[in-house]
Formats: sequence, structure tokens, C-alpha cells
Amino acid sequence: MNKVANYLQEHVLGEVLAGEAVRKYFSTDGGVFELMPSLVVYPKNTQDVRKTTRFAWQLAEKGHLLPITARGRGSDQGGAAIGKGIIMVFPAHMNRLLELDEKRKLARVQPGLNFRAFQESVNSHDLLLPPYPSSIDFATLGGAMANNTAGEKTVKYGAMRRYTQSLEVVLANGEVIQTERINKKELERRKGLTSFEGEIYRQLDGLIMDNWDLIANCGFLSEPFISTCKKND
Repeated sequence: MNKVANYLQEHVLGEVLAGEAVRKYFSTDGGVFELMPSLVVYPKNTQDVRKTTRFAWQLAEKGHLLPITARGRGSDQGGAAIGKGIIMVFPAHMNRLLELDEKRKLARVQPGLNFRAFQESVNSHDLLLPPYPSSIDFATLGGAMANNTAGEKTVKYGAMRRYTQSLEVVLANGEVIQTERINKKELERRKGLTSFEGEIYRQLDGLIMDNWDLIANCGFLSEPFISTCKKND
């Protein structure tokens, strides 16, 4: 695996580590599970993320699977921040508040930005990000968005997805897309794309439509976002 790490290091600006100590450190998160990764990557920018995912995609096409797990501070308690392939750790370099528009109440951030640091920054402008997870002192905004984090203010204000307007996402093949809430017309347009993005929209739309009754009955379409599934007769 050191050969793979060395090859990848030649193509990214961030650090690629394969030592046992660092892999052991990232083999656990906030839960009880343990899974030793093969590599740890600290990306410095979007291009590093693209190159890493593209590299893993090309390996998969040759039959060598090296899955990627995105990680913030590893506070998740369900094993979401551990994996057996590449652990991509964002707080080291991609941890900035890139833009704050006070009038529109919009912020553009990198995924490794600390939740508490962001909260203190926007508080100085009389703004607030209401989802208040118990892990606020060390959790990242990327992780908060990934698991739709909730906290003590969620019953009144809702969870993280209510305050997430759009995402820049690197897909498994290295393609970069912009996601946001879209209408039916735009959905149909994106489903018609011949790219990997189009395939994702087609499959997701089909999955949702095939399970619409289950989704509706479980309350996932209503607010607040913490709800109890209705029992099926």
C-alpha cells in the first residue's frame, strides 16, 4: 500500500499517509466500532479531492477496490467516519469560512470548518446557525451537513438540511457538481444528462418514486425532521 500512497502523493498537494500509527488513529470515531483504513489523505483543495477520487475510480475499474470515507473530527457514533480504504480528512487544510453575505444571510464554507468557530464568526454579525449539536466544540460543518445534525434547538428551528442551500460535491469518478433544491423541470433536465451526474439523478428519482408511500408514512417529508414512523396496518 505504500506504493499506492507514494503514487498518490506525487499528484496531490496535501499529505498522503500510510503509517500504522496514523491509520490506527483514524480507525475509530465517536462510536464503538473499529476499522483500520489503508490510507489517510489530507486534501488541500477541491483538486486534491478530485484527483484522489478519480484515482480510486480508476483502480475500481481494474477490479481493485479502495473506497473513500470523508471525515471531519470523527464525532459520529455510528461508524460513518471510518472505512477500510482511504480516509479523507478535511479539518487540516479545508477549514475556512470563504464568504459571508450578511444581507442575504448566506455563508460559503469549506467542509472542515469547526462548528463552534463558525458560530462565533457569524454571531459577531448578529447571525446564528440554529442546529446546535452537542459536539459543537469539535464537529465540522461538513459532517453536520452529511448527517443532517440536530441539537437542542432543532425542535423549534429544524435540523441542518433546512439551513443548507447548496453543495459543491465531488462524485466518485472525480466529476464536480453543484446540488441545490430544484423544481420538476430542472430535475427532468438533469435526468437527461449523459454524465455520471445524470445517472445519479435517474437512479435516485426512481428509488424515491418506488418507495414514495414508505417515505411519506415515515414522516420524512414533514417538519420538524425528528419524526416517528407510522405503523403499517
